[in-house]
Amino acid sequence: MSDKPLRAFKYFELELKSLASFLIVNNPYYKELEENNIWELNDIKNEKIRVESLLNFPPTTSDFIIRSFGKNISFLGRELVYIRIISALELFLVQSVRDIFKQTSEPFKSNQKRVELNYSQILNISSVSEIRNHLLNKETRPLSSAGYEDVVKYYKQQLGIDISSIGVGLQKMKYYHQIRHILVHRLGKADKKFKKDFGFNKTYIQVTEDLLVNLFNDVYTYAEKVSEKVVKLIDDNTKIEVYKQYKGERLRIEFDSKITDKVNFLEPEFHFWVGDEVFYLEDLGVHILSKGSRYIVEIWGEGDILKSYKKNVKQRLRTSKHFENILIKPVLHPKVFNESIILAVSKLLPKSGLWPNDIRKNIAIKLGISNSNVDRIIKVLNDRGMHLKPE
Repeated sequence: MSDKPLRAFKYFELELKSLASFLIVNNPYYKELEENNIWELNDIKNEKIRVESLLNFPPTTSDFIIRSFGKNISFLGRELVYIRIISALELFLVQSVRDIFKQTSEPFKSNQKRVELNYSQILNISSVSEIRNHLLNKETRPLSSAGYEDVVKYYKQQLGIDISSIGVGLQKMKYYHQIRHILVHRLGKADKKFKKDFGFNKTYIQVTEDLLVNLFNDVYTYAEKVSEKVVKLIDDNTKIEVYKQYKGERLRIEFDSKITDKVNFLEPEFHFWVGDEVFYLEDLGVHILSKGSRYIVEIWGEGDILKSYKKNVKQRLRTSKHFENILIKPVLHPKVFNESIILAVSKLLPKSGLWPNDIRKNIAIKLGISNSNVDRIIKVLNDRGMHLKPE
């Protein structure tokens, strides 16, 4: 299982720590200010005048002034923190789906939803990544406005992850979410349904310190366990290729050029026909090894597309007076380590201190590759300046 925390959880954790820090910084001042007649303090008077000049209504009420400062500010502060905690959890659950989608498409292949694109949208698509992003937004946008129970169902049905029984359980999580709903939409006044569902017999919900602390702890534990399940799902559906996989065959094209302008058939927008369909150079893989007076280029891709491109290029090279010493021949694909295996080795290397003697062997066993490949990948990392073995 990956040791790297889920990106969505990383930002969720940061938000919770920020909110907890907010309470730590402000709580002592609530008590201190409560002991003083704050409305007589010069700084407060000046700030009241400044805010009054910005608003088109009086910013204070007699009720607020008569009631104690602590009862007003501290309970308002806790309400705002409560609301933001639940919002952070909801965002985490949606962002986790995005993290899954970006790393493996396997859990979404069973999705039978239809996606409609008009002519303009299709013709303006410049890469497969744009299509994937469109699908990703289509998948996650409804979740952003869905209720908690709907998100739980989605995780179960689409991802095969049961998040209803994690931590304090579904009923307690529904309770937390319903409180947020009432704070936002009813300013804390409980409705009949809430009273019935949760045995609540008061008029208003008060966000006490105990409630807020329980929410912090329960939500953090819940998100942590959801994150673990999501990371496992990603790991189970991610196949790490040792070597980069190339589609189809590969050609090497060499020629001397007498022109200083761009060679049009090496530009991404260069197009050619394959039967009755048009393709672009960007539909093929391209690696320009050298250019200038002597071009050496390697092109690879699916058979018919590569064959048609080769025919076009050969005709242009041989009918033009600007190109000489032309050579077009098939070559083998190079054995290049896949970036995913390089990243996997990098994660398993110690970040500091001396490396254990058996570090290469342990990494090889964990990733299912040879010791010699681990050595070669470490060399790649060293060449990039990412991991230099300490002496």
